[in-house]
Amino acid sequence: MRSRLRNRNRFGFVAFTAVLVLLVVFGTMFSRPIFNIISALATSFSVEVVEEYTVLSKKVLAARLYDAERELGNVRYQAALYASLVEENQRLLDELGLRTPAESGIGRVIQRPPHTHYDTLLVSLKNGHAVSVGDIALFEGIALGTVEKISGSAALVSLFSSPGRTLDVRVGDPTAIVVAHGLGGGAFVFDVPNEVSLEEGDVMVSASHDTEIIGVVLSITTDPDRTTKRVHARTAASLTDVRFVHFVAPITISREDL
Repeated sequence: MRSRLRNRNRFGFVAFTAVLVLLVVFGTMFSRPIFNIISALATSFSVEVVEEYTVLSKKVLAARLYDAERELGNVRYQAALYASLVEENQRLLDELGLRTPAESGIGRVIQRPPHTHYDTLLVSLKNGHAVSVGDIALFEGIALGTVEKISGSAALVSLFSSPGRTLDVRVGDPTAIVVAHGLGGGAFVFDVPNEVSLEEGDVMVSASHDTEIIGVVLSITTDPDRTTKRVHARTAASLTDVRFVHFVAPITISREDL
């Protein structure tokens, strides 16, 4: 009995060893073909991702690249111009000993064009606010208009672009002070001397508060028979995005400051 069990165990061990040797030999001999087959199957069933730009011609790609670089250049120029204006304004304020506008409050816009009349904003104010008639309403550094009326906890803001309203602004190079006329709907129009360099996308800032942006130049029309060119501009803010506004008291210069 013991001899039979011993023979069975020996036979099983020999068989197991033989199978293991065959697997090793088989794997060594056919590993590369098996790998190639698996790779081919994986490649055939893989989903090819076609990039957008691979189907475009070099001419179209070059045109897109040129437009993108030009747009980036315009953005960088406007950012540098605004930073320069802010720095210059602060330097002048420091030299003259003038104060910056004091914030008088913040409010939430509850009505805006076209739901309000005559280019106005209706702003809800906090209890105990210090907002006064004539204060300037700002949105992310952009001057929108001034407080026209206060009733309880609400303020009515008249936009600078209101039809018939005028505002002194600074534009171009060399800097010119011109009178911008509101056309309604966030639009302005003004005339600037031909010798003043001005381009589409240039900003116009308040003549009295150089850090406050008023609008952006949209188009410029020249007339050889005139010494000025007509400029159309729009407010620098999208009124649909205005949710909250800050109010600041306008800077006033007394005789002692002169």
